[in-house]
Amino acid sequence: MSKLFHRFKILFPYIAIVTFIYLIFNYYESNKSDFSFLYNIKKEYLLLICLFCLIYLITESFILVVLINHFKKKLKISKCFFVICATYFFNTFIQFSGLGFRAYYLKKFLDIKVVDFLIISILFIYIELTVFSTFGFLGIFFIDLFNKDLSLVKEIKILLFLVSFVMTFTLYFYKKIFDTLNKIININKIKFIQNIFLFLSNKENSDIINSLKKVSIFYVIQFFILSAIFYVGYIILNKDDLILLSIIASTFTDFSFIFTFTPYAIGISEAFLYASNYNFDLKISEILFLSNIFRLSMFVIYFPLGVIYLIGFIKFKREQN
Repeated sequence: MSKLFHRFKILFPYIAIVTFIYLIFNYYESNKSDFSFLYNIKKEYLLLICLFCLIYLITESFILVVLINHFKKKLKISKCFFVICATYFFNTFIQFSGLGFRAYYLKKFLDIKVVDFLIISILFIYIELTVFSTFGFLGIFFIDLFNKDLSLVKEIKILLFLVSFVMTFTLYFYKKIFDTLNKIININKIKFIQNIFLFLSNKENSDIINSLKKVSIFYVIQFFILSAIFYVGYIILNKDDLILLSIIASTFTDFSFIFTFTPYAIGISEAFLYASNYNFDLKISEILFLSNIFRLSMFVIYFPLGVIYLIGFIKFKREQN
């Protein structure tokens, strides 16, 4: 029974993808007129989106540099860029396999422990969510403040405020929170959480706050890059309230990356975009376009570069052996 469940767990993402593609195809066949905007896309817009995606991948590379520097190791930004491309390449087929490749690479060539890598990666993801929820809330709050005619759902503002507040509060008072929870439910029994706390408390990792501050700058840049990508997407769709829609799409798309049960969050990103935009009269065809123009533009960049790097990496490994 356990073997059957394990096989199903492996196959589930691909079953979900095939099902999703089948549903998209059926929807397209039944609603071709809803996709008429595709014939009016200018090449300049596509090139601009690809440029933004390239910058996005470069910021991912700098985030990896910050992670490596935290452990007093060094790796050229060019190599970090190709490692990131390889990471995305692997994630296209098997979710989290890219994370495994990165962990293997850093352990093999820089002697960074896998557990330490995973812990700091989780902390970086925490900062990413904090940045996106905070900037998403502030952007929506000020736009709504100066434009009362917008039909903005209050639940979105409340949700983003709560996420931002809780995560920022936890970031600053994690020691007291940990001690309090430990007294109530003996959180030390949860090994991984204990490891995170020990990692944060370790004198050798005393500069973790500086690393988190550095990486937050790149997540702020990513917030604006992702917003710019969706801004161009909404221009193509000929929508109003471009800045507001772009901020909402950027914030909730980033949230969807946390729930990547399928490779490249296929189906997950669409669900988040649909839920966060349901009162802005966006069609399903437009939701599909917005989520996939980001995916495909990223794919055009990281896929060939990831393949080239992996061929060189495999060749290097063989020569070593």
